[in-house]
This record gives sequence, structure tokens and C-alpha cells, in this order.
Amino acid sequence: MTSTRTITAAILVIGALSAVLIGWFGSGWRAMEREQRALMDAARAEAAGTAAVIADDLVVELEHLRAGESQRPYFHYQNLFHDPRGASLGWSVVPSPLAAGPSERLVATHFQIDGSGALTSPTFNPSVPDNNSPSAAADLAMLGALGPVKTALVAPPDPVQVAMAQPGSLAMADPVESVGRKPSAPSVARVPRDETSAKEIDKAVDKPSPKDLATDDESDDEAGDYQSKKKVAEAKDPFAGDKVAYAGKKRRPVKQAPEPTEQVVQLDPEVYAQNRQSNEIFVNSRLGNTTPQQASSNPQQQQVKPVPQQASEPDPIQAQGQIPNGEGPVPAQAMAPVQQQAATPRPAPRRPTGSGSSAPIVPAPVTITIAPLAWRAVVLDGKPALIAVRGVSTPDGQLTQGLVVSPDRVGEWLTERDPEAGVTLVTAREAPPGAAAAVALADVGWWVTVDDTAALTAARRAADGLRSGFLGRFIPISLLAFACAMLVVLLTARAEKLARQRERFAAAAAHELRTPLAGIQLYGDMLVDGLGDPAKHRDYARRVAEEASRLGRVVANVLGFSQLERRSLAVRPDTGDVVEAVRAAVERAEPALIRAGAAVELDAPEQAMARFDRDALARILGNLLDNAEKYTREHEDRTITVTVRAAPGSVEITVADHGPGLPPSLRRRRFQPFARGIGDDGPPGLGLGLALSQSLASAMGGDLSWKDQDKGATFVVTLAT
Repeated sequence: MTSTRTITAAILVIGALSAVLIGWFGSGWRAMEREQRALMDAARAEAAGTAAVIADDLVVELEHLRAGESQRPYFHYQNLFHDPRGASLGWSVVPSPLAAGPSERLVATHFQIDGSGALTSPTFNPSVPDNNSPSAAADLAMLGALGPVKTALVAPPDPVQVAMAQPGSLAMADPVESVGRKPSAPSVARVPRDETSAKEIDKAVDKPSPKDLATDDESDDEAGDYQSKKKVAEAKDPFAGDKVAYAGKKRRPVKQAPEPTEQVVQLDPEVYAQNRQSNEIFVNSRLGNTTPQQASSNPQQQQVKPVPQQASEPDPIQAQGQIPNGEGPVPAQAMAPVQQQAATPRPAPRRPTGSGSSAPIVPAPVTITIAPLAWRAVVLDGKPALIAVRGVSTPDGQLTQGLVVSPDRVGEWLTERDPEAGVTLVTAREAPPGAAAAVALADVGWWVTVDDTAALTAARRAADGLRSGFLGRFIPISLLAFACAMLVVLLTARAEKLARQRERFAAAAAHELRTPLAGIQLYGDMLVDGLGDPAKHRDYARRVAEEASRLGRVVANVLGFSQLERRSLAVRPDTGDVVEAVRAAVERAEPALIRAGAAVELDAPEQAMARFDRDALARILGNLLDNAEKYTREHEDRTITVTVRAAPGSVEITVADHGPGLPPSLRRRRFQPFARGIGDDGPPGLGLGLALSQSLASAMGGDLSWKDQDKGATFVVTLAT
């Protein structure tokens, strides 16, 4: 039975240990979770930083595109144009640089809206089908998509729509929340430039100034001068082309594009007239008419009469009917040439001189005002699109010119920026909700996303490693701590058990010693005083001897247990006759057994030789016979049978009784010290006889065992031969 002291010690030790372990687990787990979140946040931040840097570089690239295209002469938006500084003088037109398609990588198409609202593209000329570009069908499909928004494009720009031209042009937000949201000033999430590297590169290469990218009033009219200026700007700016703005997770310094300004161009009236009548001049040149109609020498007094648009250049959208989607051929009626009437040339006006002769009137220059391109975010065919638009003021009315940025080519540009980052361009609805690696490109509805799967997978593996490492430390240490606590509890319980055993031993020893001492004192006094029947004095003396023998056996057991505890129990085995030693031990114990009401029977051969210690064997048989007598006092058959049998390599001595046998609670611990199967009201004893007897048998090289039988108890002493 567990004592209160042991239970109290167990509660205190386990409670204190549990409190320490729970506190350690709570603080350690929270710290581990913080480290896990930090790893995941770092992975997302790295991907988001990559997306922000690449998106910022895309903005810079688009600004370079806007700055360069803002310097493009307005007459490039025609299929045919007159080059003011061309090789041929006089009346001549050539295909526009944009007639074969956009020269800039990110541009899908160029377009122009005249004062009547007609949409045209430089790649499509219904009057001269030979000059149509192979991409004319796709450009016509794009014009069809621009039709619903051309009114908005002609209108003055919203300040928000030019946000991409401002320093802060990137916004990081939830793409789902941004769907259908009214455009507003974008939030800034830009990566700071490496100023030290920027200064070093600025020293190595000259920065392009606005003069390098802009032209004066005269050179603005010349396409060749525009191309040369563009090449000069690209030569001076190594990052103006396909620059790598993101390398080694650090932003390389990128040249910012100069902000384009409004241009005021002064053109010769003849140049202006030839660009207005480029198709008519081209048709006349084919017909062999090399002298075109002359323009008025004074535009202020007599406005140049434009060629009727319905006759010379019909609106392709109205001429072809249904706009193709870019996948099929262009309708024949849209590609067919329009019959032109050659204009009759007129002589140039002359003015009178003082001598009566006439001289040519010097015409006043034609003033053209060209606004810089401004970004517009529109929806084309249900998808967000980015368009750059500018207004051109001419004597014949207002023109709206612009370009459409190709999202596919932007995606290719992003992929080339960092092939390993998995950069893609998606719309707001395609971007993953709450994606940290997605960066909004102003208010266009485009998102630059970086595939953070690999980074998050590595972060999760590292986070799992943190969890495994923490549990790998916590679980073994906790088990070891609980094992130590249980050891402390067991030691406490063992100490309590030993204390109780000592108490019982002291009580049992006192009882065992008092009983024979009382008999010795009684019969001794009777012999000394001459009391009792004188004829029984011999019997009294025998009783004294028996009690003294019993007392000596108790003392011998106590001394033997003490030697057993000190591991100093020693025997001197020698080869001898086991039958003789057993018979002597039985004869010595038989009188006491008979007086106690028990009978002993010996069944042995004439001789059986084995190695044993005579005194040790006598003590073993004395303990077994004494136990058999004590535990059969309540039974009718109190016969004790001692059997000696020779076996191969050994001699077996069996002591059997017909008592109750060993109770189940005692069978496992029958040879343990102080183990008894009865309560305090049973026969007296110390519980040391069987433990000491087994130790003596083992010391002689033999063994003491117990046989399970239906009735009685049987012990077998085995001695080696």
C-alpha cells in the first residue's frame, strides 16, 4: 500500500516538473512559430521585392518608350509621308517608318483619330493596298476594339491616367479588391536605388539630357533626324534598351527617362501640303503626273483645301463594315484601292515688285503643336490595356495619335528580365488573392507576379525543420525529466517500503525471539527450582534445548540476511553424501515437529553424492521444515515428506506438505526478503527463511525452486554433483 508520504512526494515532484515543462514548451513553441512566420514572411518579401524591382524597371522601360515616342514626328502615323530631308527634292512621298509595323518592342500598334473621328493605322492604306503591312488584319482588329473608347481617348487626359509618369507608380495591394475599384492615386512601393552604384555609372557614361532626346523646331519635322537622335540617346544610355535592372537581388541603377514636353513645330507649307496629300501624290506619281497641285502660298489668307477624306482615304472602319478579329483575312472591299483624280497643278502665286515685275510670295510657315504622350488605362475587348495618347493641333483640325502596349510582349520582356524568377504579367482577376509577390502597375489593371512557390516550399521545409528540432529537443528532455521524477518517486516509495519492512522485522524479530526465550526461561526455572514432576525433568531439559535451537535458527537467519545484504554470505561446498546430511537434519528436527503435531517422512536412497555445505544444507532444510509445520497447523493431514532423488548431473531434495500452499499474491515474490502470504494474525515469522535458503543454495552452486501443485506447497533443492 502506497503511503501518504510517497503520494505527496509524487504530486510535488510531478507537479513542479510539469509546470517547468509546460512553461518551456509554451515559450519555445511561440518562439518557434515566430521564426516560422519570419521565414515565410522573408520568402514572400523576397518574391514581392523581386516583383517590385522588375515592375519598377518595367515602368522605367515604359517611360523610355513614352519619351522616345513623344519625339516621333506626327506624319509618321500616316502610311505614306513626305520626308522633309529626304534624298529627292520636290514633290515626293515614301512609306512611313511605321508602315511595316511598330519598331518598338513593347508596342502592339499605332493609331490616329482625325477630327471626324475616323480611326486609321499606319500599316493599312486602302488607297494603296501594296503598302499594307502583313499585320494590317490584326491592326484593323485593334482599331475595332479601340472604336468604343475613341471618344475617351480624344478627351483631355485624367491626371490619374498619367500616374505612371510620376516617381511613385507602383502599388502593392490585393488584386481582388482592386477589381472594379475607381482609379485613384497609386500607393508607392518602390525599391530604393543603389545611389553609390548610380554615381559610379553616371561617371562612366554621360547622362542624356533633354537636348539629346529632343529636337529644335526645324529638326522636329525630319524623320531622319529623329532616328539619329534616338540612336544617340541609346548610345549614351546603356540601360535604355534591354537593360537588366534586377541582378543578385539588388537593383542596378537605371537611367530615368526625361519627361517629354510639348513641341511647337514650324513647317514649310509645301511640306505640310505634301504630307496632307501623300496618297494623292503617290497615286499621281504612279500615273506619271509629276507636277502635283500647288498649295496656297499664304495659309493665313487662303487656307489650304484638304483632299476630301471620303474620296481619297475612306475611313477603314466604315469602309469594311465588320472589323475582323485579327484571325481572318481583311475584307476585300477594305483592301481595294480607291480611285483618285489627279489634281491639276497650279502655278505658284507671285507678288508685284517696284519695277513692275512679279516675284514669288514667301508663304508663312505652318505651325503644328504636338503634346507629349500621356498614359491612358482603358478596357479593350474586356481586358485592361495600356495606351499612350497625344494631341496634335494642325491648321486642318485636331488629331489624336497614340500607341497600344502589347501585354504579350510586356510578358516576354518580364520573362527575360529574370528567367529564374517566374515573372508573369496577369490581370487583376488572374492574380492570386492576397498574393504578396504581385505588384500592381499603376491603375492599368496589370499585375507583375513572381512565382514564389519554390521560395515558400523551401521556407516551409525550414519551418518544418524548426518544429522538428524543437520537438526533438523537448520530447527527449521531457521524457528524461519524467523518468528522473519517477525515479525519485520510486526511491521515496522504496525508502518507505524498507522503513515499513524494518518496522515489521523489528516486531517479528521481537516476537520470534520472545517465544523461545519465554520457553527457555520457563523450563529453566522449573529445573532450577525443582518444580513439576521430577520424572519429566529430562523432558523439560529437552524443551529448553529445542527452544534454544529455535532461537539459534532465528538468530542464524538474521545474521544470514545481514551477510546477504552486505554480500558477504560465504559457504564451503564439498563432495559428500546428501542422504546422510538430510537424514541427520530430519532427525534433529523430528522431535519438535512431532510435539507440534506434525509428522515427517523421509524417502531417500542409500547414498547420493553431491557438492554441498553441510551447515548450509541443514539451515535450508530447517527453514523448509519449519515453514511446512507452521503453515499446516490448521489442516488435518500434517505429514511432511522429504524426498531425495539422484538426477543426471544433480541431486534433488524435495520438501512437500499438504497445507494451503502459496497464495497467488506471494508466488511472484516468494523468495524476496520479508515476503509473507499471511497477515499479522498468522504464524510467527520474519519472512527471511526462503530468501536466505535460496541464497545459500545458489552459493553452493545449486538452486531452490517451487513447484505449483493443486494442494500443498512443494520446494525443491537442487545440488550439483
